[in-house]
Amino acid sequence: LVPPLPASFDSTQHIDMWVLPVDDDEIIVSDYPTSAGTPATIADQFADARTLDGMQVHRTPGWSANGDHYTYANAVVINEIVLLCRFNGYPTENAAA
Repeated sequence: LVPPLPASFDSTQHIDMWVLPVDDDEIIVSDYPTSAGTPATIADQFADARTLDGMQVHRTPGWSANGDHYTYANAVVINEIVLLCRFNGYPTENAAA
């Protein structure tokens, strides 16, 4: 249904690395810089399509650095508690997430 992010960007190619369902009509989608190329295009097109479907779409930072894929969408939600990553050296991105 959705093309995977390139394996060179995200080796798992799992959608849960960059999309997190919040509710039946609400999702969080990683927001990659345009310099990321294909991952940014895939995520932007997915977010736009879900918006057209009537979903509420939230964007959160995502990026690749030194061969690692950084994402906040790969989080765990338990009842009303959300466990998400915090990355050393990325205070602006952590605060945005």
